[in-house]
Amino acid sequence: MVRILLMAFLFSSFLFSQDESPVAVLDDFSGRVLVYVSKDKKWVGAKKGMELSENDSINTYDGNATIFLIDGSKIFIKENSILSLRTITGGKKEFDLFIGKVRAKVKELLPGAKFIIYTPQAVCSVRGTDFEVEVFEDEKTKVKVYDGIVGVMDSEGLGKEVLVKKGEETLVVRGKPAFPAKPIEEKIEKKPEKKKVEKKEVEKEVVEVPEFEEKKEEKPEKERKPSRAKAFKMYGNLGAVALTDPETGETKVYYQLSLLPEFRIGKLGIGLDLVFYFDENNNLRKGDWTWKKAWEKIAYIRWGEKYKDPLYLLLGRFTRPVSIGNGFIVNNYSNMIQYPEVKRLGFEFTLDRNSWGIEGMISDISTAHKLRDLKSSGFWAGRIYFRPLINTGVPLLNKLVLGGTYATDIEPDGIIDEKDDSVSLYGVDAGIPVLNTALLRINLFSDFAMMDLGDNYIEDPNLNIVDKGKGFVYGIGGNILFLKYKFEYRTIENNFIPGYFDTYYDIDRYRYYSEIKSTTTKAASYLDGKTREPILKGPLFRAGFNLMNGMITFSATYENYNVKPDDPYYPHLYAIAKVDKRVLLNQYQVEFIYDKRNIHTWKDLSRIKGPNTVMITKIGYSVADNVMIFMVYRQTFDSSGNPQKTTTIETKLSF
Repeated sequence: MVRILLMAFLFSSFLFSQDESPVAVLDDFSGRVLVYVSKDKKWVGAKKGMELSENDSINTYDGNATIFLIDGSKIFIKENSILSLRTITGGKKEFDLFIGKVRAKVKELLPGAKFIIYTPQAVCSVRGTDFEVEVFEDEKTKVKVYDGIVGVMDSEGLGKEVLVKKGEETLVVRGKPAFPAKPIEEKIEKKPEKKKVEKKEVEKEVVEVPEFEEKKEEKPEKERKPSRAKAFKMYGNLGAVALTDPETGETKVYYQLSLLPEFRIGKLGIGLDLVFYFDENNNLRKGDWTWKKAWEKIAYIRWGEKYKDPLYLLLGRFTRPVSIGNGFIVNNYSNMIQYPEVKRLGFEFTLDRNSWGIEGMISDISTAHKLRDLKSSGFWAGRIYFRPLINTGVPLLNKLVLGGTYATDIEPDGIIDEKDDSVSLYGVDAGIPVLNTALLRINLFSDFAMMDLGDNYIEDPNLNIVDKGKGFVYGIGGNILFLKYKFEYRTIENNFIPGYFDTYYDIDRYRYYSEIKSTTTKAASYLDGKTREPILKGPLFRAGFNLMNGMITFSATYENYNVKPDDPYYPHLYAIAKVDKRVLLNQYQVEFIYDKRNIHTWKDLSRIKGPNTVMITKIGYSVADNVMIFMVYRQTFDSSGNPQKTTTIETKLSF
């Protein structure tokens, strides 16, 4: 059975192969322009008269280019733009504009023909028209129409198609429907009669394009149906994986087949995780497909987009780490650190009513079969915030935000009993944006928090813990051009743990000692023997960037205090990076996550695969347009700090 599935995946690479016959010509260019030749899978320098095929791409670094399609349509590509020829067959012409600006002069289309430009935020469907599309770094797409009509719709299918007519423009922001069309704000310059325009003057023109053919008489548009973003996607993985039974500790290798369907209807998104494990005898692993484990097949059920919609709800796995407020209590938590051996079903929500709002989460509700079981369903956290002066009109002060956070883990060991071993943290925060421009954003903020431990920590004769540890932080954050930054200076008592609910929390939550049949929670193991003194002081610095609409992303966080050399936690480094295949010859894709604590020397940092390290490396190779093979290396560690490593080979199929 496994061999049959493998043959099906290999055969799919032929099904998704594309015709490589020429569909366009590079008519002219200036400056530095590169062309990605899909059949050779490499970038080459542009040449005048160069033939272009489907899946070829043009990258205008500091120049511009003009291409002619086989039907006579013309596309002018401005500098710092990336345009890909997705499909050019018969009456169907589709392009991907990842970044930058293009202007198209489209020949009149035959009935049933399509001319579509996709951007990360929008879908632009046109008929015999002269229009311009521009994709900005801040995840926005602007469409201007100089002749004819263009139907514009957000790429996620959240709203209806907006018809943009001659002399109008619209804007699409990621995660929101397209704005209503309005008159173009800039004046449309009339063309001078057969007068040459010098290069310097062209750069000052509002419409920065070469001369197009004379406009034909505009024909009435027929009523058409709105174009919709894809409501269904399917991904698949095929490979081998080593799984460790969390109860017995036994590790066994299985063949893995994963089907990952995603459904989207408006703001509602549903993702499933249908995973089949086969042993060496091609037998399906027992116990994975029972009604009791039906919830494990839910990857997520989501409503809206976080921070982009007023209401956001998520039930499932936290593929994006969760922080509450500024992260002083809940910082970069994910309920997937032990996935797939341990699967959790979390809940996250945000509600922003402008003058006030709330945000919160529950790490795992999968064990809460009864109401009383909520005590053992992971930890939960919530924050309420206000903008008390938003309606005053007073500069700066009308943007002041005041908030309060409470987080608690009632039963860290997952055992419901009379013993009070709960861990709670509560705090207040304040923030105000002092500068918000296209080049520079500056936000000032501060946090105060306190720990509140259950009676068992104080009454247990085997523990020596001082309760009510406090911490204080003030900092600055924002953007410098495309670079995001955050700098904090923290002052904390020795019996306070900042960011208590962090990336490692599900590993550190409690440790079980089989010899004495006892458990120790994170609070007990970290705070035993500590008093308020000495006061710890130190920085936290975070920096990152997002280039080319997410094709290149990077973020790193470093945290340290004046701690002793044997401190098990600090200094702490967290980094994540991703490079999309569109940057790497449209063939390779790289993802890397690195989280390491207890870094006291350069030698500690150089021990990439050492203890107290979480590392995930994914290297993908595209064998066809819809098929990628990934090598995935994962390292986490158990409650004793010992590394746990897995390496898998996966085939990802999208259709």
